[in-house]
Amino acid sequence: MLKRQFNPQQPHRVVLYLRMSSDRQNPRSPDQQEAEIKQRIQALGHPWKIVNIYRDDGESGRYVRKRHGFQKMLQDIRSGAVVVDLILVDTFERFGRNDELLALRKELQNQHGVLLLTADSHFADPTTPQGQAFGAFEAMRATEENRVKSHQVLRGKRDKARQGFWPGGKPPFGYRLVSQMSERDGRQFLEGSKLEPHPEEAMIITTLFELADQTGFGPDRLARLLNRNDDIPARYKPFHPSTVRYWLEQEIYKGDLAWEKQATDIVDDARVIEAIPRTNGSACRTSAHRSFPANCGIVWPRSD
Repeated sequence: MLKRQFNPQQPHRVVLYLRMSSDRQNPRSPDQQEAEIKQRIQALGHPWKIVNIYRDDGESGRYVRKRHGFQKMLQDIRSGAVVVDLILVDTFERFGRNDELLALRKELQNQHGVLLLTADSHFADPTTPQGQAFGAFEAMRATEENRVKSHQVLRGKRDKARQGFWPGGKPPFGYRLVSQMSERDGRQFLEGSKLEPHPEEAMIITTLFELADQTGFGPDRLARLLNRNDDIPARYKPFHPSTVRYWLEQEIYKGDLAWEKQATDIVDDARVIEAIPRTNGSACRTSAHRSFPANCGIVWPRSD
């Protein structure tokens, strides 16, 4: 379509897009974004009409196709189900942090006449040279900010692992997390969490390694032995060979907490996991709780 000028004083039809990256974040974040956008429209005196609101809760901006609210918005615009002039977001990051989004913005503008505006820029005109430069800068800033945040989170987790604390996430089967507190200036601080054997699950892991040591069986026959063991509560059964194989391979049951063994990234809207070569020295290793039978010396049982 022909390039058109943006006049904020026209009664534009607008949709709002709201997003928070993780369900561990402030659950009020999308509601706060909505309130901020509406307050900014009112303060600027723009005669805009909100025709729909789309949101994604707990979805990373690095994904595109997995964001259902985002995809619904695009589908409505492309199909004409919603006739709209503007997409409003609180900040550029809320729209996303993916390289595909630059091409998507151009498609929306050139093919559908829809502009993307941000509340934090006072809905600056993106069609001017200044607006285009600002948009390019914001895209670069969003990507760089995401990189810096990822680095800081990784640095913190790496430091926790070096100190023998669990770096984050669900503990391995057979363990539970115990908070480690310290006191400074009369105040209690959480230093981190350490692993200790789970009262019930640890017995299952102990039994598995002892059976592997005694029989030399592989995952198939070991799984059958566990399923026939009357001392193991029924709620943990059935055990599958793939699970047994996974447990036997884990260094955590041999007393080593090996972290940063894999690298993850998002490629073509899918999470990709790759092993980090151990030759580069990047894996962080520290001592874990050593009460598990890993002391039976098992490296890998024979195949079934």
